[in-house]
Amino acid sequence: MFGYLVILPVSLHWLLAQAGTQFNALITANAYISFVLFFLLIVGGTFETPLVILSLAFLGVVSPQTLRREWRIAYMVIAGIAVFGTPDWSPVTMLLVAIPMALLYEFSLILCRIFVRPAAPQPVRET
Repeated sequence: MFGYLVILPVSLHWLLAQAGTQFNALITANAYISFVLFFLLIVGGTFETPLVILSLAFLGVVSPQTLRREWRIAYMVIAGIAVFGTPDWSPVTMLLVAIPMALLYEFSLILCRIFVRPAAPQPVRET
């Protein structure tokens, strides 16, 4: 809903404004539907960030401490997804995708700290 009600209108307005008065933008139904479908799939996928991170933490692939320590890498990945995942080159659209993803990343860190407990140390066996 966020992508459809907030990001998509801003993105479409910016894209159509690029034509200016010099061009008359003719949009076909097929092009519009594929644009909107691709865009909403990317934005919808980004909102699955907490679920993915929490699942990885439950599986033991990552820990909340590692996620907090490597926040710079996570934010660069978020920026890359925002740059390559949006179908237009508008900085506004990229920010409208990146900011919620960053907030969802931080929310997922909070969820990991609440729900994921560190594993108990295993005793060392002598061979």
